[in-house]
Amino acid sequence: MEKDSSGATSPGGLESKKPTRTKTGVIIGVVALAFVVFAICIYKFVVVPHNQAVDAFNAAAAQVEEKNAELQSKIDTAQSYIDSGDKPLDVSTQDALTLAVADARQSLREVPDLPSSTDEINAAADELGKPLDYSSQAKALDDAAAAFETSVQQLKQITAPSQDFVVSRLGQVKGISDIEAVSEDNDPNGLLNKQGGYTAAIYFHYDALPDSYSIYAGKCSPRMRG
Repeated sequence: MEKDSSGATSPGGLESKKPTRTKTGVIIGVVALAFVVFAICIYKFVVVPHNQAVDAFNAAAAQVEEKNAELQSKIDTAQSYIDSGDKPLDVSTQDALTLAVADARQSLREVPDLPSSTDEINAAADELGKPLDYSSQAKALDDAAAAFETSVQQLKQITAPSQDFVVSRLGQVKGISDIEAVSEDNDPNGLLNKQGGYTAAIYFHYDALPDSYSIYAGKCSPRMRG
C-alpha cells in the first residue's frame, strides 16, 4: 500500500499489483499441469508398453528354456554313452547316436539377451513364442541310445559273456544237460576269480560228445556237487 503526502493510505498501489501475481500463478499452474500430463503420457505410452514387452519376453524365454532343459538332459545322457568308451558290436549304432546328438543340439532354440528398445523386445518375444516341439529329436535320441546300448551288450556277450548268459544259452542247445556253474568253493582248479585264472567255469554233458569217465558231466563230478 502507498501513502500520499498527507500520510493517508492510497489503495491504488495495491490494486495495481494484483493482476501481475494472478498471471504468474496461472502460468505456474499451466506449466505444472502440462508436466503432469506429460508424465502420464510417458508412463502410459512408453513405460507401460515397455514393461509389458519385457514381461512377454521373459515369459516366452522361460518356456523355451524349460523345453531346452528337457532336451538337453536327453542330449547329456546320450553323450555320456558315447563318452563311456564302450564299444558296440555294430559300429553304425554309435555313428547314429553321435548324429542324433548333433542334430538335437542344432535344434535347440537360442534365447537372446533382453534387447533395449521396446520394439526389439516385442520382436524377440514373438520369435521366442513361436511353436516349439522337440518330440522328434527326443525320440531320435532315445531310439539311437537304446540301439547303441543293445549293441554294446551284444559285444560284451561275445567277448566277455556273463556266467548266467552262457548257462541260459547252453540250456537252449539240444543234447546238452547237467549244466552246472563252478563256484570258488568247488572249482576243481582253484583258479576261479584268481589272478591269472578265469572269471567263470561251467561244466555240462553233451550227448554227442563221448565222456566214458563222466569227466565233463556236472552231475557226476563230486567237486562240482560240493
